[in-house]
Amino acid sequence: MTTFEKILSDNEKYNKCANNYELASSLKDDYTEIYTKLRDNLPKYADHLLGAFSSFCPFLQHITIEALKPEDLPNNISQNGIFISFKIDLMSHTIEVGDNGHIYLSREEQKATYLAMTNIKKLCKARKVKWHRKYTYKSIEDLIKHITAFYERVMGCVEEYTGGYPYKQGNGWTDPQMNKEMIG
Repeated sequence: MTTFEKILSDNEKYNKCANNYELASSLKDDYTEIYTKLRDNLPKYADHLLGAFSSFCPFLQHITIEALKPEDLPNNISQNGIFISFKIDLMSHTIEVGDNGHIYLSREEQKATYLAMTNIKKLCKARKVKWHRKYTYKSIEDLIKHITAFYERVMGCVEEYTGGYPYKQGNGWTDPQMNKEMIG
């Protein structure tokens, strides 16, 4: 699908929702069910969820799973947390990762690369942890299972790199091969 076709498809979905209050209400019920089930069965490493139903574009919603407690957020800013945000299209039953948090690099990697942080996706790629692709879900239970499995896999990688909660700074290099090269 080209970008133009995708825009037309999204406009068509938006127009269907704009004047159809029953459809918007149905989508809100689906979102509420997803949010409630995730909140009641938080994945390992997760502290809380962020997100609320947005009536601006009812078919496209976001849910963010945050690993840090609110009092541990750097400078009390939620965007500085260790999180993964999912973009859920309730009409086409697809989900993809929208955004993810950042982790401070170890001191030796900061000196070598002149970078202060890396995002969670780059960390997973360096450690050969499979990243999430656009996924079509069959049911809400399937969606919850998929989100939970992905979140736990990624946060296991983050925990391994940082040494555990509060996941502030890495130990060694993001790429485990570099640790061996620096020692050897």
